[in-house]
Amino acid sequence: MNIGRIDLNLLVYLDVLLRERNVTRAASYLGITQPAMSNGLRRLRELFDDPLLVRTSEGMTPTERALELQPVVRSVLAAVERAVQPKKPFDAARSTRVFRIMALSSAIDDKQVKAYLAGVSDQVEGLKRVLEALAAPEGDAELLAHVGAMAPLLDKYGKQIHKAVELTSVDAAMGVAAMKAAEKTHDEMDKAMSAIVARTDAIRGARDQAAEQRAQRSALLFGLLGLLASAAAVAGAFMMQRRLVDELVRAVAISQDVAAGNLTTEARSDRSDEIGDLIRALGHMVGQLRDSLMTVQQATSSIGVASSEIAAGNIDLSQRTELTSSNLQQTASSMSQLTATVRQSADAASQANQ
Repeated sequence: MNIGRIDLNLLVYLDVLLRERNVTRAASYLGITQPAMSNGLRRLRELFDDPLLVRTSEGMTPTERALELQPVVRSVLAAVERAVQPKKPFDAARSTRVFRIMALSSAIDDKQVKAYLAGVSDQVEGLKRVLEALAAPEGDAELLAHVGAMAPLLDKYGKQIHKAVELTSVDAAMGVAAMKAAEKTHDEMDKAMSAIVARTDAIRGARDQAAEQRAQRSALLFGLLGLLASAAAVAGAFMMQRRLVDELVRAVAISQDVAAGNLTTEARSDRSDEIGDLIRALGHMVGQLRDSLMTVQQATSSIGVASSEIAAGNIDLSQRTELTSSNLQQTASSMSQLTATVRQSADAASQANQ
């Protein structure tokens, strides 16, 4: 493989992806888009001919090949970072570099040697307790296995340190050989610790992804609840509007019935708003119109009766007038006869006087 054709930025992508175990978070960390990070992961898979990260129920889980590459990639990037950083004066108080200093035990006070060995034992036991406390709450089988593999290495390293110090008092060369063996164990511890860190990061990534999924589900749930509340509000408004329209249609029907002369329509409402007031006002108006019509009908009936009585009185008066007229005519005839008789009598008397 020609290393000159490899995009070294892909190693940065791989380092962040293995740490975050999430494409979106890795892209955000590097300040690039999610599609760009997805494309980088595709190129990494082609480069190493391995999936590197696979999706499981716990989130994105690294393959064995990815776990092997993680410490190597981290070491390469750390070396590059050190190379490009400006050279600074050495500060022992802030330096994280490891220095090994060899001295003849005969030149060191025996109490200091014992104190040093006791300090190593305390550090080994303290690290074992920290790892056990780290793994216990997680309950992850893989993490517990890594911690279980680390414990004997710590015990072995502590024993090798003690042995190296003891052998140094006998023969410096034997002490150096024993220390080299301890260094090999230390390298194994580094690999085991890297596996523990990688698994811890994986658990954290899975937990973060699960939390993100829960947050998304919660957001979706709240969104659905908001949608349901909106739908309920719209449905309530529609029902209220429908009832309002129905009451208005009823009011129009009552008005049309009244206009057509139908005063038997009942207009009642239990609403406490303006529509209820309108319908009750229509009912009151219909009642008043009904009462007025009854009053008019009663007055008309009374007028009819009076007209009948007047008509009957007129007939009787006419009959009486006709009878009086007939009597007057008879009287006039009698008067005419009496006048004629008187005239005859007068004529007779006149003739008699002559």
